Amino acid sequence: MKKETDARNAALERERANIHKHYTTLKKKMLQFRETEVRRLKDLTNNSRKCATSLKDKASQGERILKTAELCRKLETEKEKVLPFYQSDPEAASQEDQLLQMDRDKAEAVEETKSEIKKMLNPEEAFDEYTALQNFFKRYNKVYLDKLAIEK
Repeated sequence: MKKETDARNAALERERANIHKHYTTLKKKMLQFRETEVRRLKDLTNNSRKCATSLKDKASQGERILKTAELCRKLETEKEKVLPFYQSDPEAASQEDQLLQMDRDKAEAVEETKSEIKKMLNPEEAFDEYTALQNFFKRYNKVYLDKLAIEK
């Protein structure tokens, strides 16, 4: 009888040791998993904060550009409002024609890419930055060229 109880106790002790060993390995795995998840959460939080600040910076820059464009529009003459991009000499006109042809070729490629992107995105969310600021940049370049001409 004593041998049976001793054997049973020894078997229970081995089982307890095995269960304890299994428990410690599972606990180590859980701690490692938690540490990696905390690290990933920190990275995600930092990246989202950086993204939010960069988006705020870009939004404020866009607002400044639009405000500048509105101020420039108020200061335009009637001739500039009607014909904002007139040609001053024939050589510039021929160069402008060549540039326009190159721009058309590029625009076709851009439009194909945009159409593919718009298929992937919801059309309400799609925003065409190039056309929205195109007139502003044309006016800005014209004023900059006038300024350089006056300086020379």
